[in-house]
Amino acid sequence: MSAVEHSPELYRAIVETAGEGIWVFDANERTTFVNPRLAELLGYEAEEIVGQMPYPFIAEEWIELAGAEFERLRQGVPV
Repeated sequence: MSAVEHSPELYRAIVETAGEGIWVFDANERTTFVNPRLAELLGYEAEEIVGQMPYPFIAEEWIELAGAEFERLRQGVPV
């Protein structure tokens, strides 16, 4: 096992301070986590995004693609 697997605190520190946005969803397309960078990129507080579906937060031209990606995930295809 890696150090990250042994240390939830280390994992959380890495995710929270990442320069890239991280957005995590559940099987129902609801947001379960966003890191501070993603919230900043979207112009919201993380608390405003968690529990919501992604569609209100993404540009209209990306909504169809996002829906297709979720469908692929439901079918077991990694994205």
